[in-house]
Amino acid sequence: MTATLSRQSSATTVRSHGNGHVPNGALDFAAALQDELQRRIAGEVRFDPVSRMLYSTDASNYQIDPVGVVIPASRDDVLATIEIAARHGIPLLPRGGGSSLSGQTVGAALVIDFSKALSKVLEIDLEGGVVTVEPGINIDALNRQLKPDGVMFGPDPASANRATAGGVVGNNSTGSHSILYGMTGDNVRAVTAATVDGAVLDLGPLASSALARPAIAAGAMGPRSRTAPSTVAAVTACTLSPVMP
Repeated sequence: MTATLSRQSSATTVRSHGNGHVPNGALDFAAALQDELQRRIAGEVRFDPVSRMLYSTDASNYQIDPVGVVIPASRDDVLATIEIAARHGIPLLPRGGGSSLSGQTVGAALVIDFSKALSKVLEIDLEGGVVTVEPGINIDALNRQLKPDGVMFGPDPASANRATAGGVVGNNSTGSHSILYGMTGDNVRAVTAATVDGAVLDLGPLASSALARPAIAAGAMGPRSRTAPSTVAAVTACTLSPVMP
């Protein structure tokens, strides 16, 4: 899912025209953006042609050059990348394993690749029936860590050795066991999400008493709400419900 920010920028023109020429203004903007990202984050910042070519495709038939690629080393890197992109009006594109078949992980945006470093299991709570993970962990790796406890994440897409937790949550993925265990959305208990305006939200189920309140029952854009909700830029943690196979 691409978080498209409100202001437009020449950064999305950092692609060569048919004659191979890249406008000087676009090159200058990309260089300035790359420099700011490198000064602010501890992870990798890749704006070179080879990296942009590698991230221009996924498992679909689409090919679109990204503005650049950030491989964050921590959640702080993710938040700094979002802040910089928002200030410059750059679209953001969170990416996991790139196993999507409909082009969800390609676009003329700043790609944030969670799969390299933000791929850990944060907590396994068997008594509470939940596991909390970073979005870059792939489903096979998650299930290997859950196996000694006799549980697994039920919706297992065919691409489970590549598909990441953040990706399956974003796509509400299914798999061969989904007829038994449900879709991914049926197995998500909570997510931690970062918005384009810098907020970090812990999103989870609401109590029935909260749902009964008029402001919530009317929806986020109901008559009592005067401020539009911010766009979620990326999920930084997922709390999932494992099942007994």
